[in-house]
Amino acid sequence: LEAINRGVLARQLPLLRQHYQRNRTVMESALRASLGEAATWVTPRGGFFLWVSLPDAVDTHRMIARAVAQGVIYVAGGAFFVDGTGANTLRLSFSLATPEKIVEGVTRVAAAVKEELAALGAAALVGR
Repeated sequence: LEAINRGVLARQLPLLRQHYQRNRTVMESALRASLGEAATWVTPRGGFFLWVSLPDAVDTHRMIARAVAQGVIYVAGGAFFVDGTGANTLRLSFSLATPEKIVEGVTRVAAAVKEELAALGAAALVGR
C-alpha cells in the first residue's frame, strides 16, 4: 500500500511493461525463426507466458522427455484444459529470462518439437 501511496508502482509500471513486451517480442521472433508454421499462438496483451499450439498429433506431455534431453523444460498445456483438449499446447515463460536465454530456450524447444514431428512422421509411415 505504501508503494502505491508513494507512487513507486506508478513509476515502475512503464518499465515493467516495456521489459515484458520486449521479452514477449523476442520469444515470438525466435519461435517464428525456429518453428515457422509448425507453431501458432495469439500474441498476449499482458502476462508472463506465451501459449503455443503445435500440430494436433503432438502430445506436449509426452514430448517433455525430448525437451529435457535438449536442456529445457516447459509446461505442457493439457493440464490447463478441463475438457481434455490442449494436449498439443505448451506454455512458455518470457518473464524472467534475458533475451539471449529466451532465444536459446526457444531453439532448444524447437529441436524437441522437430524431433517429435520426425518421430511422428516415421510412426505414420510404419502404420501404413
